Amino acid sequence: MNRALLIGAGFSYNWGGPLASDLFSRLLGSPELTDGDLILLRKYPQNFEDTLAVLQMEFMKSGKTSLTPQLERMQNALKRIFDELNADFSTATFEFQKPIFREYSLSQFLAYFNTIFSLNQDLLLEYHYLNGNVELSGQGWSGWVLPGMKRAREVASPLVSEAARYMWAAEDVPYKLDGKVQPLIKLHGSSNWIDAKNNSLMIMGGYKDRAIAAHSVLKQHLETFRSEISKPNTHLMIIGYGFNDNHINNALFDAAKTGNLKLFIVDPAGIAVLNRQNQGAAIPAKSQTAQILEPCVFGLSNRALSFTFGSNGKPELRQLMSFIGKQIT
Repeated sequence: MNRALLIGAGFSYNWGGPLASDLFSRLLGSPELTDGDLILLRKYPQNFEDTLAVLQMEFMKSGKTSLTPQLERMQNALKRIFDELNADFSTATFEFQKPIFREYSLSQFLAYFNTIFSLNQDLLLEYHYLNGNVELSGQGWSGWVLPGMKRAREVASPLVSEAARYMWAAEDVPYKLDGKVQPLIKLHGSSNWIDAKNNSLMIMGGYKDRAIAAHSVLKQHLETFRSEISKPNTHLMIIGYGFNDNHINNALFDAAKTGNLKLFIVDPAGIAVLNRQNQGAAIPAKSQTAQILEPCVFGLSNRALSFTFGSNGKPELRQLMSFIGKQIT
């Protein structure tokens, strides 16, 4: 069995991380933004990335090499929000049990996956999972790896885990997955990643496909995602992804057509998360996402991770474990 995990904003939400709607509200109070910036922001209250898309399009049309002042202010505001979020995550309690029983721990669960793919740019896993846990998992891992990335400069205390202590720079050369170390592949970059020009490597807004194509490491990450989820007997667990990114959905569609893909979705909306694009339609109909992916769904959980991996969540956890071929007593 090929076990893969894809996590989105709804994963970090369990520790106070923001969804797209939350980022909108946080941007409203940003000191970096002017009144004119806020007028534009308020046009898209459901998704701040629509605001970014407008600014990104203006920048691309301008033909300039330096960011427009408005786009730069928006990016600076987002950087500060992520810096504050990461500081909060650094002191968060990762496990939901007290005392922690290893068999039912989240860290142990994460170690079962051959590959972890993340759409998140926060450092939650870097602080609390890539800190020696994978080396002690008993799953045959000798450690962890951020494929295609190398340590750039130290930015935090030596007491912090290596993954969160450094800025990471894109190597921009092809990589191969080792099989001995567990890969964390961040498909949209990360708040502590930089490119060859020392620019932040975080992909947000409405033109993710174009931005990913401009960075060889992110382009290969997407190709790796497509390849891994199309392998025979692939069990992909998806936690907290809203199915709003076309490049991710298209990869899932292609994998579904191979007949190799089985999905387990963890989301408060349950199976309805696949049909969000059609919510509010006058004549309800299944979205393309629902039509293609529903036949691949072999498990659902609408419980929060705090319940599933908490003291009373064993019945729910049993479902998740069964999907990846593991049993708990």
